[in-house]
Amino acid sequence: MPGNTWLHRTSAGLKLAVLALSSSALMWVHSPLFLLATCVLVCFLVRWVGTSLQQVWQHLRPLVWMLLVLGGLSVWFQGLLQALEMILRLLTLVLAALVVTMTTPLTQMMQVVVWLLSPFQRLGRCRSSCVRRWADAALDPRTRCAVARYSRSATRKGAHAESVDDGRTHAAAYFEARG
Repeated sequence: MPGNTWLHRTSAGLKLAVLALSSSALMWVHSPLFLLATCVLVCFLVRWVGTSLQQVWQHLRPLVWMLLVLGGLSVWFQGLLQALEMILRLLTLVLAALVVTMTTPLTQMMQVVVWLLSPFQRLGRCRSSCVRRWADAALDPRTRCAVARYSRSATRKGAHAESVDDGRTHAAAYFEARG
């Protein structure tokens, strides 16, 4: 979502790190008042970054039934206070993730994922693995299209997974053949 707030200008890595740390820290909080205050703060952030109520509802609608079922089961087995904690915690985490995804372009998120996965290259498995091809393809839509076409082509059917190059080679071959 385009915007001009400081959150839109913050790097994807920092936003994802803060999200991961705050999510982990929120798991240790057992005060419904603190969780409610945190949820209200995140709700203000959601509105502040320019997300409409319709967009928020689109993201929360699939979770409503899950929250109702989990909340009901938690009330039955653990009591009202623990159920309230769980629902507030989940709602806060989902809304915080919504803020991050609404203020960060997908390409920047994927660059962080590729950077996080780069240590696995030393194991020798990442060069020809699906994870690497998925990350490369997600960064470039033309490559994604070419890899998808190549993976459905007859030349790919008998190829051994270790002998297949990454998506960029196949994309180049696709675009050369296409003209």
